[in-house]
Amino acid sequence: MRLDVTLKIGMQIEYLDSQIYIPSFLFFLVSTFPSTTFPGQAFDDELASAIDSATTFGVLTIASSANCGDAPYCTGTPGSARTAMSVAQTTVPGEVLPFVEVDNELYEASHFPWSGFVNDKHPYFTGSIQYGDGAFANTNGCDPFEGGSLEGKVLLVERGTCFFSDKVIHAQNAGAVATIVANNVEGPPFPGGHGGGSIYPTIPAFMVSLKDGEFIRTSMMLNLVQGNNSTTVTIDINNFHPTALTTMGSSARGPDMSFNRIKPELAAPGGNLVAEFGTGDGESILGGTSGAAPVIAGAAALAKQACPECR
Repeated sequence: MRLDVTLKIGMQIEYLDSQIYIPSFLFFLVSTFPSTTFPGQAFDDELASAIDSATTFGVLTIASSANCGDAPYCTGTPGSARTAMSVAQTTVPGEVLPFVEVDNELYEASHFPWSGFVNDKHPYFTGSIQYGDGAFANTNGCDPFEGGSLEGKVLLVERGTCFFSDKVIHAQNAGAVATIVANNVEGPPFPGGHGGGSIYPTIPAFMVSLKDGEFIRTSMMLNLVQGNNSTTVTIDINNFHPTALTTMGSSARGPDMSFNRIKPELAAPGGNLVAEFGTGDGESILGGTSGAAPVIAGAAALAKQACPECR
């Protein structure tokens, strides 16, 4: 039997002068469940058994390993199948973890991707911070601010009541240079979504955690007690930490709990532009570990195309 893999989705096997097309879901599986969802081990799972059987015919299966975070001995099925190649998700090249600096203290943040960017062209933003309208009103930023009242300032508001984008647009319209949204529940900051519409702010906006938002407000109050009416915020690209190729929380770290095997074996960026099936040249965005497995599947297809006799 000779195995011939092309760049098309799926595989073509030539066997005794007949051609059999193996669908793409047998070539790479990009959606899995955490192994802890089901009782039993990988060898009890019908998908894992199917993969091991397909391997005897020369089929290589690339499977995602997802939805476990940093928990040990948690991976996905059928990625934990003995003969599957299991893939974790990493951040994309160039990914960074933002930090905002308040009174020489750094606070981890998450950038809203639809807001202005902090990059090599715009590496530095600074200004005194204002909480709401400065008089303990409009602290969620859902109402417009008086024109010019935030000129050159960084606005701090709370999450909730209205869209994230509304808060940032209101800040920008009043002259703010940046916006910080403090989460209103426990948990890490995240890149809040745009509320819709055609208006996108040009100033950068970030979320900080509930606890860090409280720390920032406390720092502002201490400065007021000490006679300092201004608390400075600095957003500097040099304070951002590179996170390229680190494992994402939506992935899994393994190992396989059945036999303590290394699962996943490989990792790949999961947030990338992918070819849109059936279009020939179309592109659509696919994120998550479901985007990481096709990266490895494509590399495997290229390798097999370059060396058809390799096994």
